[in-house]
Amino acid sequence: MKTTIPLLFLSLLSLLLFECHSNTVKKADDYGKVMISPKDLNHYANETIKFTCKNSIEDFDLRYSKIEIKNDTLQIFNSYNDGYEGAKITFHILKDLTIKEIAYEDWDDVEDGTTDTIEVMEAQFNMNSNPFTKGLNGLKGNYYLKIKKVNSNLERSIEERTTFLTLNGVISCS
Repeated sequence: MKTTIPLLFLSLLSLLLFECHSNTVKKADDYGKVMISPKDLNHYANETIKFTCKNSIEDFDLRYSKIEIKNDTLQIFNSYNDGYEGAKITFHILKDLTIKEIAYEDWDDVEDGTTDTIEVMEAQFNMNSNPFTKGLNGLKGNYYLKIKKVNSNLERSIEERTTFLTLNGVISCS
């Protein structure tokens, strides 16, 4: 009986500490919901990229956005490509406006043996109307992303380098 009380106490304490710790850590896949508002998000970011909705996409299209609704999921594909460098940002948003998934990747024309591990750490998204009820015509939106990028080069045994990028994106569909 004497050993079961301390074990029970330690078990409850560790469970409590684990729960408190896990509640303070934000999951990278918990981005919240899209806000519906005519106002733009106002964040300082390293870069602001404007994307225009297009039905057809060319190989080297400077900035385009392709938006479609499939199976109650809004899919947004934003891409930038000038032939030398580019980025692709993909959003999957559920019908209740929960941001289910965000993917970010970038590239350049330099082949130096480095690899990047990229994680979207934080996101906010605002649209002028709900695309599930109002459709895609006239849809405008803007978003803010905070991205963690770990760059490593195994060929040269160079130390990993972690950088953070903040990005504002603007989408305009006519």
